[in-house]
Amino acid sequence: MTKSLEERIDDFGDEMENLGERLGEDIENFGRDIESSYRSFFGLAGPFLWSIVGLILLGVLVWMLYWMGETIPSALFVSTGDFILDHLALFFLLILVFNYFSYFSKRSSKTKYISPIFTALSIVIWIWIITSLILILDPRFAMIRRTILSIHENLLTIFVLVLIISYLLLVINEGKKSERRYGTMDYEDDMDYEDENRKKDRDVKRLYRSGKDKLLGGVCGGIGKYFDVDPVIIRLIWVILAIASLGTAILVYLILWVIIPRDPSHRW
Repeated sequence: MTKSLEERIDDFGDEMENLGERLGEDIENFGRDIESSYRSFFGLAGPFLWSIVGLILLGVLVWMLYWMGETIPSALFVSTGDFILDHLALFFLLILVFNYFSYFSKRSSKTKYISPIFTALSIVIWIWIITSLILILDPRFAMIRRTILSIHENLLTIFVLVLIISYLLLVINEGKKSERRYGTMDYEDDMDYEDENRKKDRDVKRLYRSGKDKLLGGVCGGIGKYFDVDPVIIRLIWVILAIASLGTAILVYLILWVIIPRDPSHRW
C-alpha cells in the first residue's frame, strides 16, 4: 500500500512538472507572438515608444520618492529623487539607445560586433548608479566616499578594460566557431550548422552566474559559459585587472555578483 502511494505521488510530481513545462512554453510562445506583433505594427517607432514608457515610469518613481520623503519624512528619499531627476535626460537617452540596440540585434547578427561596447557601457553605468546611490545612502564615511570618488574618476578606465575583455572573448568565441565550421564539418553539415545558428540568433542568450563552476559567486564561470571560454582564463584576466586597477575590478566583481542572476538550472 505504501509503495503504491509513493508511486502515485511520483506520478503526480511528474505530471505537475510536465504541466509546468508546457505552461512555461505556452507563456513563452505567447510572449514571442505579442513581441512579434508589436514589432511588426510599430516598427522603428516601437523602441522610442518603450523609451517614453520608461521615462514615464521614472517620473512616477521620482514622485513616489518625494511623496515618501514628505510622509515619513526622510531626506534619503528626497535625495534619491533629486539624483534621478537631475539625470533624467541622461537616463532617457540611455534607455533609448539600448532599446534601439535590442531592436536591431534581433534583426541582424552583425550587431554582435558592437555588442561588447554596449556590454561595457551597461556595466559602467550600473557601477556609476550603484556607487552614487551608496553615497546618497550614507555619505558620512570618508573612506567610502574617497573610494567611490576614485571609482568615478576611473570610470573611463573601467570601460576600456571591460571593452577589451569583451572583444577578446568575442574573438575567442568566433575563432572556435570558425574551427567547428570549417575544420570538422563537410558542406552539408556546414549549412545545417549555419541554419542552427540562425535559429539560435533569434533567441536571447541570457547571462547567468554558474552554480557548477564557481569559486566565489560564479561570475567568472557564468561569463565563461556565456562566451564558451574556459572560466580559468576569465579568472586569470580578472586577477590581472584587479592588480592593474588597484582593486577596482574586485568592486566590479561584487557588483556583477549582485546584478547577474543565478542559473536556475544549477543547484545553489
